[in-house]
Amino acid sequence: INPTAPVLVLDLNGSTSEIPLNQDGSFNYQLDIPSAGIHKLMHGPQGMFLNVYLQPGQTTTLKADGSNLVMSTKFEGETKVENQYLTAKMLNEPTLIQIDQTTLFTLSETEFLKTVEDVKTKLVEFKKEYQKQNGVFNPYFEEMVNQDIAYQVTNLKMFYPIYYNYLMRTTDFKPSENFYSF
Repeated sequence: INPTAPVLVLDLNGSTSEIPLNQDGSFNYQLDIPSAGIHKLMHGPQGMFLNVYLQPGQTTTLKADGSNLVMSTKFEGETKVENQYLTAKMLNEPTLIQIDQTTLFTLSETEFLKTVEDVKTKLVEFKKEYQKQNGVFNPYFEEMVNQDIAYQVTNLKMFYPIYYNYLMRTTDFKPSENFYSF
């Protein structure tokens, strides 16, 4: 309901498809995808988007208010549990990771590593709690989520020395010998 643009745009790994909306905002779109994956569905001039899990041979139904896409989205179909998780994660991530980047990247190495481990724990616990309440993920999606959590943690660790030096206005900081053991 309330579309803010005449189309949805689906980004499949850099290849975009425009999905025209009917007068009433409804749409029906069938596409062949080579493998399961998380893709970006965009709508409206403000660049609102959703991450959407699509799997070959499966149907996904989306109901949403175009003027408040993320907050109003409801999925149905065979990928409902996975897609609702992606939306819930997007909405809850700011409260799961409650530390601003300036503070995070100026912590001592020991405090930084402890904080990053806390972030990882919160993301894993969020995933587990979601599944307990909504059902388990299919195995491929489960692996994608686990890899995403590992990526988020690794990404923070990789940038720590660079941002620490920049934010602390130094070039002398070098992480400990074991820092890169991850």
